[in-house]
Amino acid sequence: ILQGWMVEVIRLQPHSFWQSLAVLPFAVCFTSFGIALIVHMELVPNPADGVPFVLSKVLKKEMGFTKNLVDGGCVVLALALDLLLSHRITSLGLGTIVAMIFNGRAIAVFDRFFKNHVKALAGVGAVSAQESAISTEECGS
Repeated sequence: ILQGWMVEVIRLQPHSFWQSLAVLPFAVCFTSFGIALIVHMELVPNPADGVPFVLSKVLKKEMGFTKNLVDGGCVVLALALDLLLSHRITSLGLGTIVAMIFNGRAIAVFDRFFKNHVKALAGVGAVSAQESAISTEECGS
């Protein structure tokens, strides 16, 4: 229902390869923005976005970098399975490769400029010692 509504509102339906290619940068930007919002507002991410977030914490690297690692691993696995099972590339297209490369980079840009603002607006992230003491007193501990 929502997808149909968005198609009616946006009225953007690429029918050729070149039209799809023109829309691809916007798709990558909006997807990356959504990934960063979901993860940094501590909502429940899907596994393809949650795994890079956890890896970023474990490896102490930026999430954009770990998103590139995970996406790259998924593309390599898909390529290997394609070649092993069908002896040709069937599941990888230009959009997949572009998303693999640029989603992580777009997330890194988003994080650099907006991460702290988003976390502050959402009320998540580091809590000061004073805020922690106030919440402890409210709980009666």
